[in-house]
Amino acid sequence: MGRKIFTPEEIAELRTNKYVCYVSATRLCFVAEFKQKFSEEYNSGKLPRHIVAGMGIDPDIIGESRLDSIRTHVKQQAQSGYGFSDGFQRRPQTSGPVDSSLPLNKRVAHLEHELIYTKQEMEFIKKTILAEIEVQRKCSSKKSPKSNL
Repeated sequence: MGRKIFTPEEIAELRTNKYVCYVSATRLCFVAEFKQKFSEEYNSGKLPRHIVAGMGIDPDIIGESRLDSIRTHVKQQAQSGYGFSDGFQRRPQTSGPVDSSLPLNKRVAHLEHELIYTKQEMEFIKKTILAEIEVQRKCSSKKSPKSNL
């Protein structure tokens, strides 16, 4: 069974809630404040159904599958070290300076990831250059006739 499709009436109702950042027939995104509050209340032992109801959202509109997904995504964002954001959670860019406000272990992980990515780029560039050289060799050997003496 797939996810529940929101009706136009449900979409209109969800849009009126201050915690809803975006809603369509198939997607529902929340503001960072909702995620923070949800995380705190979930960690204190409340059930997802009761948490969203307490924030003015009918849990029956959301559906059990989405309630479970909300719980999972909020927990992941809480553990990511990057905090909560409005709407869809985006992974941080791998290029550019490391945010000094991140915990040391997250900065190290970011730099390790960037180093691995850079090594992969270098290997790709080397292979590309070697392939070009090989093509040039083959082309030049076809142009010059070989003499059989």
